[in-house]
Amino acid sequence: MLGVLALWLAGAPLAHAAATAAEPAVLTVIAFNAFVRATPDNNGAVMGAVFKGDQVTVLGRNVQSSWLLVDLPKFGSNTWVAAIIGKLSVDVATVPVVASPAGAVAPAAAAPAKAGNPAVQDAKIAQSAIFLRAAPATDSQRMQLMAKGAPVTAVGRSADNLWIQVTAKGSKDLLWVLARFVELPGVVTALPQIGTAKVAVAATPAAAATPAAAVAAAPAPLQPRPLRLPPK
Repeated sequence: MLGVLALWLAGAPLAHAAATAAEPAVLTVIAFNAFVRATPDNNGAVMGAVFKGDQVTVLGRNVQSSWLLVDLPKFGSNTWVAAIIGKLSVDVATVPVVASPAGAVAPAAAAPAKAGNPAVQDAKIAQSAIFLRAAPATDSQRMQLMAKGAPVTAVGRSADNLWIQVTAKGSKDLLWVLARFVELPGVVTALPQIGTAKVAVAATPAAAATPAAAVAAAPAPLQPRPLRLPPK
């Protein structure tokens, strides 16, 4: 009996260690927002963004533990965030070190083909009470309120991958929604980049030159005439 108890006590720490090792590392974002980059440095290509309250699974870290490789398949397979933006559920030392070639960008997974335009993706709204907007900006005009699960067609993305251009079911209007509120079958970077036209500011016509006021020439002073005396 004592032998069995001793074996159980000896195995308990090992079982606990195994359970701890199996625990997935999760990063809870505490920053208001942060970019997701293709490489573990501030010069890496922007692949997307995470926002306060988001929870992402951590797959690895760089040697300095300053960047974390996270599981965000909609942004690609090589997605990094700065460790300082969130709170990690485990000791960072237990996260495996992952090498990432400088400047390497993982190829985006191909989106499901759609007749006539293979870059277009059938998607749906991932959160309730989301507005589609006229432009890729939070202060742009609200155009249409969408419910969670509402189908949309994703046709493009902004240059920073933070916004997706969509059309709602039964509409041909091209509107914008934050990428974090859209559930895509593929990745954001597989969508074509849509340039937003800048509003041209009409040049202010030059003011007509005011003609200089004519200055009247002063009359020449009268010259005194010589006095002529009558002959004597």
